[in-house]
Amino acid sequence: MYQHKQNKVEKLLQEHDNVIQAIDSHPVSDYIAIGSYCGLLKIWDYIEKKEINTRAFGEGNEITALCYDKVGEFLAVGFYDGTILVLDSVSLETISGGEFSYAKARITQLAFSHDSIFLAATDHDDTTTLIKQWYQRRVRGVLN
Repeated sequence: MYQHKQNKVEKLLQEHDNVIQAIDSHPVSDYIAIGSYCGLLKIWDYIEKKEINTRAFGEGNEITALCYDKVGEFLAVGFYDGTILVLDSVSLETISGGEFSYAKARITQLAFSHDSIFLAATDHDDTTTLIKQWYQRRVRGVLN
């Protein structure tokens, strides 16, 4: 972080030991999700400067794309092998039915529709996959 008036640079985070390929900001909270080629997913509070949660997918699970849904309930993660996981954005656990392996090449982009009913993914072979809602959304703590 750079402080303009004091001409100081402060290092906030140095932990990934490989290329950071994916980053996305939470639509509501002061969080950013960071994914790297070492398979490490980290949620970071950039105001408080602290780690919120981490999930290590391990060797061979290079993260190539990240995307929060529009309300921040889910986080889609794309991998080098073409796999897509949809995680609970707090626990980072894969939601039931949230694993997809349609792509043959690495995922390059992920995007949820404005109502979060659809998840679009593009891969390195320029193929687009559209996934329709398969999960139940929580509304005020109750499954909908």
